[in-house]
Amino acid sequence: KAHPPAVINGMPSALALALRAHPVVVVSLYTPDSSVDSMATAEAKHGADAAHVGFVAFNVADNKIVSPLSALLTGAPTPADRVLDGPAVLVFERPNTLFVRFNGFADRDTVAQAAANAVTLAR
Repeated sequence: KAHPPAVINGMPSALALALRAHPVVVVSLYTPDSSVDSMATAEAKHGADAAHVGFVAFNVADNKIVSPLSALLTGAPTPADRVLDGPAVLVFERPNTLFVRFNGFADRDTVAQAAANAVTLAR
């Protein structure tokens, strides 16, 4: 079975493929072995499901993911949006635009509302 490349169009392949399938994708950034990050990722997944958008989770310790994602965010308006620490939630719109970022823990309702807002604006 062929594996997709690590990077597609300058972004992590999982995000690029999710954005092909969905106009909006929720990205959960997590640090391995952190119970808070595990809960934050679960909440982000539930929020994405509630909004009927795509979802991917990225380990911030994985340089194959962090490097292209950081490069994608270099044009972010604030320095805090360019740093990839977990837990955090990013909501992306097609083709590769950051709609909003939540640093720290975000509950499912917050994530779902942000994703729904992105879907509405993407139309």
